[in-house]
Amino acid sequence: MSTASSTLEQVRISVIDPKGGRREYQLADGGTLMVGSGANCGVRLDDPKIASIHCLLRLREGEFEVQDWCSQLGTYVDGERIEDEATVQPGTDLRIGEFILAIRSDNSAPQAAPPKVNSCCGSGARSPLTVEDPAPCPTAPTAATTIKTTAESTPPGEENPTPPTASSIPDTPTAATEPPPAAPQPAPKPAPAKPRPAPTQRPPQHEVFDAETVNILRAEIECLQTELTERDRQLAELADLADDNFTSSQEVTDSVEVEKLVARLESLLDELERNDQRTRALEELLRAEQELVRHQEEERSQIERWIGELEQRVATREQEWNAEKSVLSQRIEQLRQERDIADRHLQAQHSDEDTRRLQETVVADLRSELDQLKEELERSRQATQTAVAEIATLKERSPESYAREQIEEAVRAERLALAQERAALSRERAEVARTSAKEENTTTDNKRHCEADERFHAFRQTLKEIHEEELSRDAPQRKPTLGSRIADLWRRLDGPTDTD
Repeated sequence: MSTASSTLEQVRISVIDPKGGRREYQLADGGTLMVGSGANCGVRLDDPKIASIHCLLRLREGEFEVQDWCSQLGTYVDGERIEDEATVQPGTDLRIGEFILAIRSDNSAPQAAPPKVNSCCGSGARSPLTVEDPAPCPTAPTAATTIKTTAESTPPGEENPTPPTASSIPDTPTAATEPPPAAPQPAPKPAPAKPRPAPTQRPPQHEVFDAETVNILRAEIECLQTELTERDRQLAELADLADDNFTSSQEVTDSVEVEKLVARLESLLDELERNDQRTRALEELLRAEQELVRHQEEERSQIERWIGELEQRVATREQEWNAEKSVLSQRIEQLRQERDIADRHLQAQHSDEDTRRLQETVVADLRSELDQLKEELERSRQATQTAVAEIATLKERSPESYAREQIEEAVRAERLALAQERAALSRERAEVARTSAKEENTTTDNKRHCEADERFHAFRQTLKEIHEEELSRDAPQRKPTLGSRIADLWRRLDGPTDTD
């Protein structure tokens, strides 16, 4: 075989089904066969898994081509799946589902000879179809599509009760069936029709389509195939009518009918183009939906990172609060010791009964206030633990808005409790100061202030400043957006600590 175009003029296609049955088809140069499970296909494969139009077989210019129509099962050439279109050499096996299509060259057999049929088809079985394209007419670029029945034989003189149906779409703009050889006069040449616009090429299958959309498109393709078959049948009837009654008026009528059919074909092509546009629009919508989902996932991950940072900062603030409480407890213990020393000095200097009674009363009041401070510290510690537990619970919940509100409420409640504690501590310090002032007034001999009183006044002033700063910081500020609210929370948490 020197060149495919000079030697490959006819191809024999053997179809082997899963049960071992064999069917043979012949395809001449320029012919086309549709393969699928639909009733309009030239090579019908009876399998529900195979699409109604699975692939297209074409012999053009001595080259055998296979074109897959976006099928789910796929078309395999010698074990390798083809994506769109591939050129196949004779001797190659095609696999479609559980069916095997053996491609063999058949140049020795005449093109008009009927193909062989396996005995398993039966005498009454429906025979496979052969599509041939003879030489085009010199006046117009047309081609004839001939459908031959090889399994059943028709007796001489008996006509077929049902008109033949086209099994494939020819590559030429218009097509007409060959007149029967028993016609008494030569068939007139049909009027030249308008050239059909080139069919729109299918876009490559790079995106994953919705199954429902693919089924709709396949149904539309089958509908178009049926309409084209009906068009070919009407053209065949017009050709037979022209053979029987050939007049000038009939030629005008045939020309009008052909123009109508061409217009109908153009409208079908326009509808196919609109279907392609709808498919592209659906692809754009699918890509936009995927982009939206991706943005939502990114936003959710960002919010989760923000909540994690907030939890880390709240934990840090909790450690600072605990350290501050421990410092205050140590300071209270130190003041208690200084108070005891002062009590002993006062008791040593003043032996008056009223003075002792006053001192005992003051000491009792101070002790009761200290007990209250301890209780408030314990309640503050419990509130902190409750806030930490609420934060852990909020971490497990999915709604981000609810989590943010709960975190802000917990932080606000904790700050309010801390402010109340500091206010109580300030009142305690003020009471201690007033008690010290009373003791200084009752003590006429000792007019100088001890070092402990000076430290106490300094500490009271510091607590007062901290209390004022905390009240100004806890002023309610409403922000319109989520980002501004979170930023304000960060600024509040990143502010100067109470121990600075």
